[in-house]
Amino acid sequence: MKNVLRKIAYMVIGSLLTIIGYHFGNIENNTADAQEKTDNPIVDEIRCRHLLIVNEDGERVVSITTGDTAGGIGIYNNEGTEVVGLAAASHGSGGIELHNKDKKRVVQLGTYADGRGALVISDKDGKRNFAR
Repeated sequence: MKNVLRKIAYMVIGSLLTIIGYHFGNIENNTADAQEKTDNPIVDEIRCRHLLIVNEDGERVVSITTGDTAGGIGIYNNEGTEVVGLAAASHGSGGIELHNKDKKRVVQLGTYADGRGALVISDKDGKRNFAR
C-alpha cells in the first residue's frame, strides 16, 4: 500500500509540474509564433520553395516558385489565368511574358545564356507580329 501511495504522489507532482510548464511555456511566454503580436508584424525572412498568395476567395493571385534549375513568379487575374510570368534559369537565361485573358502570349521579352536578347510581340490570337 505504501508503494501505491508513493506512486500516486509522484503522479500528482509530475502532473502539477506539467501544468506549470505548459502555462509558462505556452500561455505567458509563447515564442513559437513566427510574428510578433503587433498591429504591423514584420518577418525578416521567409524560406520556402513555393509561396502561393491567394485572395479572399482562395483563388491564387501570385505564385513564386523555384526548381532545380529555374525560379519564377506568376501573377494571375480573377479567372485564374496567368497574365504576367517572370522566369530566371541558373544557366543565365530569363524572361518576362504577358498573356491576354484568353491565355495567349502577346509579349515576350527574354535573354539567352549566350547574352542574346529576344523580343516577341504577338496579336490577340498569339500569332507573331514582331520578333527581334
